[in-house]
Amino acid sequence: FYAPAGSGTAPSSPAKPASDSIRSTQRGVHLSQVNEDNGDTDIDIIAIHSLDTKSPDTWIWKDQRNPNGVNWLAEPELLPKEVGKARIFTLDWPADLFQPLDLVPKHDGEIVTLLINSINREFLAKNKTRDRPILFIASCLGRIILMRALTTAADHECTTSCYCLRKVIRGIIFLATPFRGTSFQEVAHWVDPGLTAWALIRDRKVSKLFDSIKGSTFDLEALVRKFTRVY
Repeated sequence: FYAPAGSGTAPSSPAKPASDSIRSTQRGVHLSQVNEDNGDTDIDIIAIHSLDTKSPDTWIWKDQRNPNGVNWLAEPELLPKEVGKARIFTLDWPADLFQPLDLVPKHDGEIVTLLINSINREFLAKNKTRDRPILFIASCLGRIILMRALTTAADHECTTSCYCLRKVIRGIIFLATPFRGTSFQEVAHWVDPGLTAWALIRDRKVSKLFDSIKGSTFDLEALVRKFTRVY
């Protein structure tokens, strides 16, 4: 959704950034609709943020001309205009890089279960049918959570008590997604100790999900193979 340079003043976003005092670790996993609709919609779009961020921050573009930023998921002249009759959601998950020492971190499997349950609660309650199509947008490391959720869903039979994800997916957009680790792995050997020390100074610990950006692992490669085989 490209706007040429010099095309005019950037539009202001109707969505305001959430307060930093409420972090995703405390919020858990939940869906939030970001665009208005008149009920005449035929597809749902779900955007999933990356590690150490949250919505709407991930989806806001800023420059010196518009310090307030523009949320391209919510701005009427951007994504909503391009997709037409669609509901647009953000999905927040516990993505803090630094976590309290006494916090029992949510592992991937628990986050995946919460994600699937959140979709079931939202869509089974509001959708008239169970075949309403979904398009996912996953930013960077949000792809791990999404791929685990979708491969987990594919392992289970569809029932009347769940939304059958493998049958309703119409597309997935991966943004800046490293399927074999990231370039960060080249400097991880000296950055990792620094992050650990900084976390301890703040009475925090580094999230286990940080390991996902250090490089390709057997589990990550197996996940990618299974995902591409199923979808």
